Amino acid sequence: MAYLLTKTFHLVFVIAWMAAVFYLPRILVNLAEAGAEPAVRERLLLMGRRLYRFGHVMFGLAFVGGLALWLHFGIKGGWLHAKLALVALLFAYYIASGRQLKR
Repeated sequence: MAYLLTKTFHLVFVIAWMAAVFYLPRILVNLAEAGAEPAVRERLLLMGRRLYRFGHVMFGLAFVGGLALWLHFGIKGGWLHAKLALVALLFAYYIASGRQLKR
């Protein structure tokens, strides 16, 4: 039962993080299209900052869930290295998007 709950929460947090990863660049595009409208820019910046913070929390929770699955339940396989490499690339992309938002 603990395995299923951990796996379920891990999947929910991963999906929430992926939504943040792929929606943050859309906010950056909207910021570029907003031009010089200060009210729209401020709202989009607020949305971007909140989404970036939310994404970090979801990544942390997904990471802890994945770590629990790996260490406690003994998840093994050659695919784990490929999965971790892809997660590292997505996290780097997310950090780069966040830096663009801060500029």
